[in-house]
Amino acid sequence: MPFQGCFQICKGLNSAGSKRRGDLLAKVASVDFSTQTFQPNPAYPVTLLHADFCPFANRALIALLEKEENPYDPVLFESVHVCYFLGPKKDRGTGWLYSMGFKTVPVIIDNTMGGQATGESMDVVEKVDAMFSNDPLKPEKQESKDYMNAMIEKHSALIPTIYKVLMDQSVEQQKSFAKTLIEQISEMNEDLKASKGPYFCGEQFTMADIAIFPFFERLIILLGHYRGFVIPKKLSHVHTWYKTIQQRPSVKVTTSDRNEVSMSTYCFVAKERNKYLVEVYEPYAYNEGDLAKKIGAESSLPGINAYSEYKKKEAVGKA
Repeated sequence: MPFQGCFQICKGLNSAGSKRRGDLLAKVASVDFSTQTFQPNPAYPVTLLHADFCPFANRALIALLEKEENPYDPVLFESVHVCYFLGPKKDRGTGWLYSMGFKTVPVIIDNTMGGQATGESMDVVEKVDAMFSNDPLKPEKQESKDYMNAMIEKHSALIPTIYKVLMDQSVEQQKSFAKTLIEQISEMNEDLKASKGPYFCGEQFTMADIAIFPFFERLIILLGHYRGFVIPKKLSHVHTWYKTIQQRPSVKVTTSDRNEVSMSTYCFVAKERNKYLVEVYEPYAYNEGDLAKKIGAESSLPGINAYSEYKKKEAVGKA
């Protein structure tokens, strides 16, 4: 369907027949975040701008939670959710993000250094580890640090392959990319086997695990749902690695079902974690990410997924 048609549907979604949408539109229209100033809460050493559906932002959140005495009750950082699908004037977090010159999450603001901001997920993880010396996310010996960095570089290669399997619309290409992905996971399995521990660096949970895990979560959930992809059982070290990391409190918090703040911020409906990621990544499974952003900028509101509504109407039109 051409873009004009999709926007006609979106305009229909904004009709007076939807009281909830009308109420939300009125509420949003009354706030213009572009004219506001944004100040971190000085009670926290760090302010984190993030999105709970974003694997890059999940890296930063896991790193910060690893530094907490109690990850279930964090005191080191202020959490600010960002849903840039809504546009900068519809979301406080996005307005704050854009006001600092950033376009993507995560971003952390160091409130102990006059509000110094850092973007790029692994730079954020490095910054967090430097700020808080407890429970280091790097091995102590330089040789082991070099090995950790090598693991990050090597196994980050599977990240673009994951998205190729998800986004390519050719079944033959999907199969080809899936074959490549299995080969990459097999190499990862061998490295985990050689580490003699559940993690890339043996018994120590490090930045290497943080770098790869969020994308592996999406690999398992999204490729399983949309492409029927399954990691072979024989790759047992990968399965052990994944299950071990899932049990860490920092990861349990990061991958938990959505809380009230998330539900009232993001333009998605599902609450349960797996269903949430499936919903968020639906446009990418159809290679319609740009279309979803256009529709979202026009019509999505907290708790209302305009792209999903558009797809439902499109399906009815084809029936």
